Amino acid sequence: MQALLIDIEGWEIQMERLLKQIEAYKPCNEQEEKDRELLIQWIRSGMDIVTRANETAHLTASAWVVSPDRKHVLMAYHNIYNSWAWLGGHADGEWNLQKVAIREVEEESGLSQVTPLQEAPVSLEILTVDGHWKRGTYVDTVPLSLIVITPLFIF
Repeated sequence: MQALLIDIEGWEIQMERLLKQIEAYKPCNEQEEKDRELLIQWIRSGMDIVTRANETAHLTASAWVVSPDRKHVLMAYHNIYNSWAWLGGHADGEWNLQKVAIREVEEESGLSQVTPLQEAPVSLEILTVDGHWKRGTYVDTVPLSLIVITPLFIF
């Protein structure tokens, strides 16, 4: 069993900050509007949606990583889906999804200096994750991935 040390006051502040960002988000289409409303409900519910202990859904953060001239984007090959994808990963107890996105970009790409272009999300998505092989073990179903995509700038 994995233990998490949590600063409850800091956690609540970060949760409120994320809630305000998602409430302020302007959806691009009907699906994003539905996903936005569902994300708001999940956050307000008080349920743990920032750790993988939640077997129904948990937050992940992803990033579009662009070159300084904004002419190139960095993608990674995703072995589960056999396709190219943006970088990102699980919140693992962190409500500050910009920190999560930066952490994941650094871990997955080896980049050490990424700077956010903006604090606000550029996309909200709720996706299912199909069964797949992970580290030699078949994972039958995975919770919904509540994705917040934040753009980053490479220096």
